[in-house]
Amino acid sequence: MEAAKLKTYLECPVCLLLPRSRIFSCVNSHQICESCHSKLVGAKQCPQGGCGFDQPPRRARVFEAMIENSNLDLNCNRPGCNVELKKGCIEAHELKCIYRTVPCPVVDCQKEILFKNLDMHKSNHFMFPAFMPDVAYFFSEECLTDNNHSGFISYTCKKDEVEFYPVFVKKNGLWYFWVSI
Repeated sequence: MEAAKLKTYLECPVCLLLPRSRIFSCVNSHQICESCHSKLVGAKQCPQGGCGFDQPPRRARVFEAMIENSNLDLNCNRPGCNVELKKGCIEAHELKCIYRTVPCPVVDCQKEILFKNLDMHKSNHFMFPAFMPDVAYFFSEECLTDNNHSGFISYTCKKDEVEFYPVFVKKNGLWYFWVSI
C-alpha cells in the first residue's frame, strides 16, 4: 500500500496527526488518539459517530503496532509546527522546535511562552537591553556580592545566525544561570 494512503488510514480523525502513543477504539471500533480522547468531556462520546467508549477504553493495538513498525513520517507534537520527520529524527526536532514552550526567564513571571515569542514577551513586559557590548557592567563586584540585589541580567548574542540568550538571575541571594537558544 502507498505510504500516503496508509497514513490517512492510521491518522487520528480528530487532530489529523499520526498517533505516537496509545490509540483508543469506541464501541463501534472508531479509532482516536490518546491526546484527543483525553480532551473529550463528560461521558466521552466518539466524535465520529456519537457512540461511547468502554471504561477503561479499548486499545487499538493493531493500529499502534502498524504505526510503530512503519517508516512513516511523524508530525511534530507541538501545536503550530508542521514539520514531519522519520521516527528517529522527530524527537530531536521537538527538543529545539520554535513552537516549544519555555519558562519566562524572569523568575517572578512564572509564564510559559512559545520559544518563538520569547523576544516579544521580554520586550513587551520587561526592560531588557537588546544587546550589551559591555557585558562587564553587569558583572560588577557589587552586583555579585550585594545580597539585596535581585536584578535580572540578560543580553542577546548572535553567532552564525543563531541567537542565544545567556540569562543570570539573582534570587534570595543565589545566582541562577542558563542559556536559551
